[in-house]
Amino acid sequence: MHYKVGPDIPVNISNIVIYSTLPDQKIIGFCRVKDCVVASPEKLWENYKTLGAINETAFFNYYQGYSEGKCYILKNPCLFVRPIPLSKGTTISTPPQSFVYLTGDQWMKIRRKKTVRFQGPMEGN
Repeated sequence: MHYKVGPDIPVNISNIVIYSTLPDQKIIGFCRVKDCVVASPEKLWENYKTLGAINETAFFNYYQGYSEGKCYILKNPCLFVRPIPLSKGTTISTPPQSFVYLTGDQWMKIRRKKTVRFQGPMEGN
């Protein structure tokens, strides 16, 4: 099981494209969304704290002022053999601050790139 947290992220999506900021500034992979859990930050931390790459202080600082958050349960994470610069994978010219919707054509162009299954420390159920 994998997760991603964020107070302002959409609930109804089926895929997440993963973008690496500095120094890469490239699309590095994608995963499927199994579920999206909506709950208080306290409940999200209680249920998912062992699965993320964020400590408790940073988590609650991030959610300061929010009564509700969203947690994506992810599956089938894949990394691109060759990460994709934004200019080559999409019509997006600047990195998104939080999220951006892709068109079907953009998603299909990215999805066709050669990938390998992610086998990192967050790999689980």
